[in-house]
Amino acid sequence: MRIIVHKARCQGHARCSARAPAVFKLDEAGYILPGDIDVANGEQLLAPDGVRSCPELALEIEDPPAARIVPDAILKPRTGVPEHLTTMEFATDPMEQAKITELLDREAIRDCLYRYCRGIDRADEAALRSAYWPDAHDNHGAYCGSAEGFIRFALGVFKTGPRNIHQITNILIEFINPAEAAVESYFTALQRGPDKDGEMRQMLLSGRYCDLFQRREGEWRIAERTVVYDWLEEQIPAAVLESERFGPRQPIGAPHPDDPVYALGKRRIASRGDAFSASERERRISGDDGL
Repeated sequence: MRIIVHKARCQGHARCSARAPAVFKLDEAGYILPGDIDVANGEQLLAPDGVRSCPELALEIEDPPAARIVPDAILKPRTGVPEHLTTMEFATDPMEQAKITELLDREAIRDCLYRYCRGIDRADEAALRSAYWPDAHDNHGAYCGSAEGFIRFALGVFKTGPRNIHQITNILIEFINPAEAAVESYFTALQRGPDKDGEMRQMLLSGRYCDLFQRREGEWRIAERTVVYDWLEEQIPAAVLESERFGPRQPIGAPHPDDPVYALGKRRIASRGDAFSASERERRISGDDGL
């Protein structure tokens, strides 16, 4: 297996290395090293997952293997072969291959849904775009149209400095064929921001994302989305500033690229010993945090 590296596209998310660190080597800043990658046999199970995880499409499999490599432990038992063996070999049973492929596809779909949440909550345009195919359609409450139009709409909302928190649960994936899947995901969303008149509004929403996912060139993304609303509750926003409400509970979530998660991706988060003063560490250890 050979992986083509499009170095110029890399934004330092480091997701590929998190999935297959032996395959995807990063520089000190967390960016992929230049040069295409020849994947060793022992790493061919995880490498495709690392390729699919890149939201910037900076990685591409040149020659997908005819068969995936899997541990003996997940193959069907074979006469005379101890079950504790950990050597790697090609899985030749078509049924086993189908099961492995389906598991990888399911994980790729879930990862896409999570990228959407990061994109919409962290005002991360790249992550948001990575969840949709360019020709996708989105029926999203007040908005109905192309996914590109929804992204432009979201970018306008991001400029108002809203507070968004999206959580996804109950992900049900039903494959229509090898390249399409019907996916229902329950969501809970807390949204706070100014309305068109500048008045601060806060809403608690619950519902479902009903998505048609399509697999193109080995990658799963949303092709069609309909947002179904099952609960809506308008809340009274807090009158005080966030810095007052959160108090010592720091850091507070922030938009891209200032949120701590992006420093984590680039290996830049300071140790806890560096992040807090001695008095702050003592207070936290004593439990005076009002959790």
